[in-house]
Amino acid sequence: MLMTFLKYLLLLEEIIVPNKDLKPESTINYEFSFTKIIHSHSQFDAKFYYTDYRNIAVVDKFTFNGQDSILYDNLWSQVLANQNKEKAFIYGCNVQWKSKWGKHFTGTAGVNYTYGRIKAENENSPLDHIPPLMARGSITVSVW
Repeated sequence: MLMTFLKYLLLLEEIIVPNKDLKPESTINYEFSFTKIIHSHSQFDAKFYYTDYRNIAVVDKFTFNGQDSILYDNLWSQVLANQNKEKAFIYGCNVQWKSKWGKHFTGTAGVNYTYGRIKAENENSPLDHIPPLMARGSITVSVW
């Protein structure tokens, strides 16, 4: 009992081990987009998307030889592995504006919103590596 307490007290690292039971992910994607050209020098684009995941792979707590932590490189390390979760989803939209000003200047601006969750029985949890909001803009000068 004391060793278990000390092991968790000194748990400083994480180690990811292989999972031989990992299955490939599969997705179904839906997308709707439209473009509107305004006065032959401006363009507005909008895209809406939804992706439905099955067997999504995420890093989560795992066991190695029946242990939830192991001594690795002289440090107690919590065992993690890529594992399949049942389902997940991502949806979002992308809006972009492009406009030409005279012969030499072009401007663009865009915004992308994304929302992703792993579906669970009690509550949905955030999906890793999903940037919720991103924006960008540019002005291009053409000299020829």
